[in-house]
Amino acid sequence: MGIQQRLHTKLVQKLILTPSLQQAIKLLPMSTLELSDLLNQEMVENPMLEEVPTEDLQPAEAVAAQEQQEKRDASDATGKTDSWDDQDYEYFFGDYLDDGYRPRAPQEVKELPPIENTLSTATSLADHLMWQLSMQTDEPLLREIR
Repeated sequence: MGIQQRLHTKLVQKLILTPSLQQAIKLLPMSTLELSDLLNQEMVENPMLEEVPTEDLQPAEAVAAQEQQEKRDASDATGKTDSWDDQDYEYFFGDYLDDGYRPRAPQEVKELPPIENTLSTATSLADHLMWQLSMQTDEPLLREIR
């Protein structure tokens, strides 16, 4: 009995339920009352969780707007604005804004005919078969047979 090496490829498709997927499957069919009970139970079991009243919850857009307002208030209080509008662009981008650079002017693109109309002549089946025969053999006898 000889030793042989073989290479086998096998493609397997498996469905793996991750813990978060299992939790989602468990929570989806629950009603609001059942979800509330589950949350209360989890808060009792885990002391690191705390309940945030729904009045304190704000949409992400409102939070972002509030943060921007706070930044504006802080910049007004210091009297210094750090907006890009007040900065000297030539100082930052002096190497790129030299007079030697000229943006490429838009050029007119002339309309070309479709590629189908650019063929010179249509090739017949007989011409194509003759071309294949000429590529295949160099014997003059086979070429003479038509």
